[in-house]
Amino acid sequence: MNLKLTILKILYRIGALKTLLFLKRKKITIFTIHGVMDTQEESSSWEPLRPQLAPKYLEQTLKLFSRYYNFVTIDEAVAMLEGRLPSKPNCCVVTFDDGYRNNATHALPILQKYGVPAVFYVATGHTEEQRPFWVDRLDYALQFADIDGETIRYKETEVTIDKSNRDTLARSYSRLRGILKHADMPDIEMRDYFDQLAESLEKQSGMSIRQIVKDDPWSAILTWDEIGDISRSTEITIGSHTVDHVRLGQTEAEASRDQVVRSKEAIEKVIGKSCHHFCYPNGSWNQQAVDILKETGYASAVTTDEGINDPGADPFKLKRISISGKKDPLFLLASTAWLSR
Repeated sequence: MNLKLTILKILYRIGALKTLLFLKRKKITIFTIHGVMDTQEESSSWEPLRPQLAPKYLEQTLKLFSRYYNFVTIDEAVAMLEGRLPSKPNCCVVTFDDGYRNNATHALPILQKYGVPAVFYVATGHTEEQRPFWVDRLDYALQFADIDGETIRYKETEVTIDKSNRDTLARSYSRLRGILKHADMPDIEMRDYFDQLAESLEKQSGMSIRQIVKDDPWSAILTWDEIGDISRSTEITIGSHTVDHVRLGQTEAEASRDQVVRSKEAIEKVIGKSCHHFCYPNGSWNQQAVDILKETGYASAVTTDEGINDPGADPFKLKRISISGKKDPLFLLASTAWLSR
């Protein structure tokens, strides 16, 4: 056990973390998660380079957090931030981005065990077409293409793919993914570039994640039937993540409006109730996006900006904290307790 963790365990036992959280009791913490999957899954033919959250880690985290937080729905959280509902101390919301099927198969039973409501933000075009997300498509393509030592160029940036071992390939993938994710160009141009890159890699290997996505435990997307069942029978709120997972901060107004309206309508048709909550894909947003969401009937939107939310916070610029699985749950709790905003 390292020294930092030992100190944290001492602080935990003497109640110091509870004191820190008490000082922030009126603030609302929103946690974000993507895929939840066991790396030992026997039915999987591959393993992503992108880190995944293990079910065991999620359970350890929720078990610990249940001693310190009041888990609330996104509706309750927004109402408390806006002063329409009396606040409870140390409230938190758990959110899942993208609508992976493993959120239902691996995360949902754990949420139900601890009585935790949550939000599943789904990108409806991916749901409708059972289309893999570009980060997974790139991950899969890089692993199977014979491109060790080759250079991929994007504008003035170059990434040399190092397949010496899994760790070096993971670093190459992470750098390339980051460049594309944060590309300062219209989203439609970025996606066109990515499609050309992916097609080239897949042609070289003869393999594509699109061939396996419907049954792949890592990348499979929830179906409409599954989303409808989850909405009707659990404490899961279904929120919008656009149609095509577009970066609204890099998208023109007309296209942005189309993405958020069509996504909202598709979700409402399936769940039989209003869809009020939104998640910015890749955390990309601007004032234009905020205005469009307000005009089209949304009540909140979450970002990837790190922090916790004060009473009166703008419900369309909500901050979140990522549960990545990289830290001991106690470290995650402590870092949250020490956050000032």
